[in-house]
Amino acid sequence: MNEPPFSRKTLMIVLFISLSVVAYWSALSLATRRSFIAFCDVGQGDGAYVRIENKIDILIDAGPDRRILECLGRHMPFYDKTIEYVFLSHPQKDHAGGIVEVLRHYQIKNIYLPAIDNKARFFQEIKLQLLKNNVRIFYPDEGDMIDFSGGYIYFLAPNRDFVFSHSLEQPGSQFRLTRDNLNDFSLIFNLKIHNQSILFTGDIGPDRLFQITHAGFGLLHKSLFKADILKVPHHGSKNGLTAAFLKLVDPRVALISVGRHNSYHHPSAEIIALLRSLNIEIKRTDEKGTIVFPL
Repeated sequence: MNEPPFSRKTLMIVLFISLSVVAYWSALSLATRRSFIAFCDVGQGDGAYVRIENKIDILIDAGPDRRILECLGRHMPFYDKTIEYVFLSHPQKDHAGGIVEVLRHYQIKNIYLPAIDNKARFFQEIKLQLLKNNVRIFYPDEGDMIDFSGGYIYFLAPNRDFVFSHSLEQPGSQFRLTRDNLNDFSLIFNLKIHNQSILFTGDIGPDRLFQITHAGFGLLHKSLFKADILKVPHHGSKNGLTAAFLKLVDPRVALISVGRHNSYHHPSAEIIALLRSLNIEIKRTDEKGTIVFPL
């Protein structure tokens, strides 16, 4: 008589291992029901992943290349391949280049970005993939809000008047052309989850910061800029954060997303000195790697 290919003992071992794996991932899923944000180590660029109550996935910028996938693979459940919200601060490669890879591995439902074009090949590919994947595209205005379970996002810049007055229409396209600095069109928004808030600033420059906070909507709603965590603009460049803006936000933590030994010498000594002078805790991805905060 031929013996069965697998003995009962072998089958029991396989069953035990399978059940153990299922139990492990179930326990892990329950353990990660708390919301958190991971500021990803993507080198010289920005990328952050937010998981809200083990239900909603948010990606804020995606770094320059596929390194964002390592962060998502480490912090996003392996069985979840859908990202509900993506926010691209502006169309430069150190913030948006990794979206090309994300679109190849995940389903993105909604993407929010300024309606400003970049003729670089990477961004043209992003636009094609967004259309191919039927991603819903939004161009937020100051004062717009997204409300979701456990939190909300409040957009503070740019406003449509600024975008339209500093760019030109392209026939047949929702994306507009500009010769101005792309950094000036960065999305600024406050993410509030439970009792904590994080202010994202893209690569906004000091002149635009002054305009945004001293006129119109920003002047009337200065309290909306206050946050527990500030994502320091422009990787800690001296052409980003100002003392006045820092005092307005009044954060307890300043997060600097920056690459090790980068050629720009970010973050600048002036910005580090400014943060230290106000006793604000500094967290840097070039020193700590990916940085995670519970929310």
